[in-house]
This record gives sequence, C-alpha cells and structure tokens, in this order.
Amino acid sequence: MYSHTYIIEVEHRDYNIYAIKFYLKSHRYSDNRYSLTLNQNQKDKNHSGAKNFLIILNTMMSLTKDILIKDSKASFGFIGAPIFSEMDFELNNDNINNDGTYKNTKRFRIYKAFVLRYFSPQRFEHIQFINSSAYLIRNKKNTLLTKQVSEEQLNDYLSNG
Repeated sequence: MYSHTYIIEVEHRDYNIYAIKFYLKSHRYSDNRYSLTLNQNQKDKNHSGAKNFLIILNTMMSLTKDILIKDSKASFGFIGAPIFSEMDFELNNDNINNDGTYKNTKRFRIYKAFVLRYFSPQRFEHIQFINSSAYLIRNKKNTLLTKQVSEEQLNDYLSNG
C-alpha cells in the first residue's frame, strides 16, 4: 500500500472567507500542484485514489468545523482546479476562458456534490461561479458578505492569487 502525504492550506481572506486548497506533498514545487493527480506508479493497485480523496475531503470537513468554532461567521471557498485534459486547448477549448480560468471542471463538480451534502442551506448559502469553477459556501451569519462582495472577492483572488 502506498503512503501519500497531502498538504492542506487554509487561507484566511477578507470578510471571514477561508479558501481551502490541497495538493500532494511530492507536487509542492510544481506550478501545477493543484491540477496534478496521482500517476499510475503512485496508485495502490487495490483502489483508484478515491480512498485518499475521501480522506482529504473528510479532513477538510474537520477543519471547517474547527474554524467555525473559532469564527462563527466563517465562510468557505474553493476553486476546482482543472485536470490536465481540461487544460488542453484542443480537447477543451469551449471551457477555457480568456483570463486563464476554466469552466465547470471535474473537481468543481465533485467538490460541489460533496459540500451540498454537508453544509445545510439553512445555515449556508451555496454560491456557484461555474464560469471560473469557483464555489463559495457563504455563512448566513455573515451579513457583510453579499453576492456582490463575493464576486468582488473572487475577482480579487483570481487577479492576485
């Protein structure tokens, strides 16, 4: 069985937004670290890598709970980085934006399905930015974080990182 170490980054941004990112430790020096996946040599022959992915998602859920204990107005955001086939202009031309972002990526769709199950619509508003594969789980206690402010924050994030 292979043992992989992942790095999870939680970036605290304005308006109590916490951007959550993760990547394989062995990819930490790559400019594409958020897009890289396990290669065939890194995968356990008994599973596809889905087990690691679920462990990461569950760890991220645990982190969000910890953050909410410390910051009751915390909202969470993520961008579903494209996999390499989605970055290929010839294969995915219609989903590559002029600004270098990617529409409706596979990771975006998977993360969306996951968070819809765990963040109640009574406590959180789910704001999707499909054209940039970004997602915001807005805490309804956070009245300063409107949809317009969310869009401004996303644009700032995409422009400045």
